[in-house]
Amino acid sequence: MTGYRLQALLDLRAGVARAARGRLAEALGDLARAGAARDEMAAALDEATRRRLERGRADLAGVAPAAELTLRSRHVEALRLAEARLAGALRAREAERARSEERAAGVRAALADARGALRALEQHRASWEAGLRRSRERCEDAALDEVVTSRAGTSLSGTPGRPSRSLPGTRR
Repeated sequence: MTGYRLQALLDLRAGVARAARGRLAEALGDLARAGAARDEMAAALDEATRRRLERGRADLAGVAPAAELTLRSRHVEALRLAEARLAGALRAREAERARSEERAAGVRAALADARGALRALEQHRASWEAGLRRSRERCEDAALDEVVTSRAGTSLSGTPGRPSRSLPGTRR
């Protein structure tokens, strides 16, 4: 039996599909890490906002000398700046997560293409093997027909069409 001519291509496509699955796993890991970093940054921003609002409420509740009010105002302003930095970092994390999502979508599409190409080659191989089987069966059938035809034309004496004298019940 001859080997499948496209076996090298089939192996190559299987390797491409394996590599695409690996890249997808990596992309999904990056996406999960980006999501976790974004969630962590959002929690830090929420905490900073909570602290700033809490400090502002405390400042409104009490009466204090001007020097203390100035210190409190500076502290609240520092909290606002920290909150703004965290908001900027959160936007950066969200952009990173969006890029990770786009990369994962691209890798998913590449994996789907690789699987499609591999599936097409596997179907081609299956039809090729079926064709080989049919061809082999036709050859075997032809060989059997030839054997049957050659036996049908000979008698026990070995001469075609003439019965043997040694057989009982035969006359000449």
